[in-house]
Amino acid sequence: MKRIVDVDDYSSWSALEHAFGPARDVPDLLVDTRSSSQETRGTAWAMLRERLFVSDGREAFPRRFSASPAVIPFLAGHACDRTAPDRHEALLLMLRLAVGDPDQNLGSDWTMVQIREGCDALVKSAPEDAEQANLWCACYEAARQEIPQLARLVAARTRKLRLAAVTVCPFFVDYRTDLSAALLRRWDRTDLHPRERAAVIIALSVLAPLPDEALAELADDLSANALVRAASAVSLHRRGQKLSGRALSVLREAAKRAVAGGEFPWERYVRRLAKEASITAG
Repeated sequence: MKRIVDVDDYSSWSALEHAFGPARDVPDLLVDTRSSSQETRGTAWAMLRERLFVSDGREAFPRRFSASPAVIPFLAGHACDRTAPDRHEALLLMLRLAVGDPDQNLGSDWTMVQIREGCDALVKSAPEDAEQANLWCACYEAARQEIPQLARLVAARTRKLRLAAVTVCPFFVDYRTDLSAALLRRWDRTDLHPRERAAVIIALSVLAPLPDEALAELADDLSANALVRAASAVSLHRRGQKLSGRALSVLREAAKRAVAGGEFPWERYVRRLAKEASITAG
């Protein structure tokens, strides 16, 4: 697939498709995401989402379009541009194009090899989905190529951008070494907002699990934030470790209430693992 270098290359964009036809309006929408008007930016992000990614109810395999992988380098550039507004929005849209619903799909080892294998399996079972399978691969590969420059954003100045960057990390295991190194420098910082620290711990549970002893101590620490304790319990459960009564209790409590507050990226994942842990514990 030809890489579009210039956002103003209307001819190349017009040759691509999105959900509503030729993607000739994508350049203007990308420009609008940098507008000084919050309303204009919000409208542009919403229009990009509805044009580039459509879920038809099959969560694991939503529809993408030829313009979807083409826009990813521009989203990554937006996220890395310190002068750009709403940098977190660019990262989250890139992630959705690459992996679908991050909450639903967290837990597997996401690598390019496994994505291709998954696409091949889909094509064999449903040949009519071959085009969508190829677009999924193209989106994931386009995003994967941007990860080296995006890893540093886990230490960005704004919390929304840091949290978005942490959300991206566990889906690109090919860069496990660099991503886990960036996260390991932050996981035990008590000055982090609890939602951010919890997200770092869960991301590390996929990339480079923390020592069981440290997680068990944190999960049992009644003075620690409940969400951080729940994230520690999630990580222990992923490792197949038996949870203490205190750890299981805090995980169950996190599953009962709305732990996300609109910002925590994996509320449903925590709920799902809490249910698994409860069943395992009997």
